[in-house]
Amino acid sequence: RMHTAHRRGLPPLRLSSPALPAGPHFLGWLDSTVEALAPKRAEDDRGAVVYSTLDPLLQEAAASAVRQGLERLRAAHPRLRNQPLGAALVALDGRNGDVLAYIGGDPRQRTDRFDRARRANRQPGSAIKPLVLLEAFQTCGQHSPLYPARQVADRPVTLDLPAGSWRPENPDRRFRDSVSIRNATVRSLNVPFVRIARRCGFDNTAERFRASGLDLPATLPPAFVLGAVETTPLDLASAYTVYSSLGRAWRPRPYERIVLPAGRRLDKQAPKATRVVKPAVSYLIRDLMVDSVHRGTAAAAALPGHETFGKTGTSSDARDAWFAGGAGTVVAVVWVGLDDSRPLGLSGARAAAPIWKSFMEQTVAKRAPWS
Repeated sequence: RMHTAHRRGLPPLRLSSPALPAGPHFLGWLDSTVEALAPKRAEDDRGAVVYSTLDPLLQEAAASAVRQGLERLRAAHPRLRNQPLGAALVALDGRNGDVLAYIGGDPRQRTDRFDRARRANRQPGSAIKPLVLLEAFQTCGQHSPLYPARQVADRPVTLDLPAGSWRPENPDRRFRDSVSIRNATVRSLNVPFVRIARRCGFDNTAERFRASGLDLPATLPPAFVLGAVETTPLDLASAYTVYSSLGRAWRPRPYERIVLPAGRRLDKQAPKATRVVKPAVSYLIRDLMVDSVHRGTAAAAALPGHETFGKTGTSSDARDAWFAGGAGTVVAVVWVGLDDSRPLGLSGARAAAPIWKSFMEQTVAKRAPWS
């Protein structure tokens, strides 16, 4: 996990151990960090030593899962074979935010420097819905907090906006009169989540999103509660640590310290978390996502023998496919889409969840359980 950093424009960062398949995107992140900390040193190409948090075994598993997953998609969908199909996978330690695995593109494309994990802002679709419940279960604005068994109307709703009227629909375009928040989550229904956010306050809900680590604009349309807002795989993974650490969102930590070759320390990065909600709130939402894996839209990511929580996401017109969730002490997010933002045409369950599952199957047993 020790890397030697050099300035950008020269050959990419060199690894101190050839056994660590860090990949160009993670190394580029470290490279830019060193350049910011010591620009003159980077300009003179004198380098620094970075002690990263990357787990070599998990990084290998991530590269394998993404590579094989993209190959399967191209084989199953010939229309994708000549398309700019991209992917990203980020895995964090839910106990401290350490970056354990990091894939910013197709592992076969070693010269591709665009980092989709940290730089590609895409709409997460329904993967954002569990974050709506942070505010709903914690305070719900001026109302009493909600809870999983609370019934919510699943009837047509119209919101009058400056740009015109907005009438959200459920994915199956059906209504059920009323539904519990648990079943709305398991079925990934849209209308109940819009009603929840409206009751608790769209601004309050957005602030809870920001507290969890999402970088959102000051003004948002109500559709942000259904994922009509852009974020990155890294930021979404950080937000999902709320569900693995009893209400705290951990800042992603790519390295422990950076030192000069002679030993003088340039920087030290300690784990840092923000309290977002009470532990009980985090537990309740996680339990809903466990149920979603058992019998809902996230079933494609179930890991036999491990309690798994997660949520699929499919953005408008099926442009982006996501899966976010965790098992054991690992939280991971997978994104799949076309780099030119044209519709991928596949759901999160079909495109992202199989990659997530393949990675996590190799991962959970390799990490220490919660102590």
